[in-house]
Amino acid sequence: MKKQNRVIEKMGASAGSLVPDAGKRLNLNLSARAYDELAALSVETRRSMSEIIRVGLALAKIAINEGRAGNKVVITTKDGKPIKELILSD
Repeated sequence: MKKQNRVIEKMGASAGSLVPDAGKRLNLNLSARAYDELAALSVETRRSMSEIIRVGLALAKIAINEGRAGNKVVITTKDGKPIKELILSD
């Protein structure tokens, strides 16, 4: 759990709001493709599927909030050249 908190904090989200609460459970329906992608990410990163979803939620929150503020979330190369822009509308 400590590693997860550090990852979420590095992304700028409040870890406390995204750490699982023992009283909250979610039953989720995914397409076969989305499930396969989630399972592959889980294996590749050695994280649980739940943790992958929590990280995705944190990233979505950041992208939406920054977009509302008029900012951009951009993926760059190692030398800072922009290669992708993440756009999530609400």
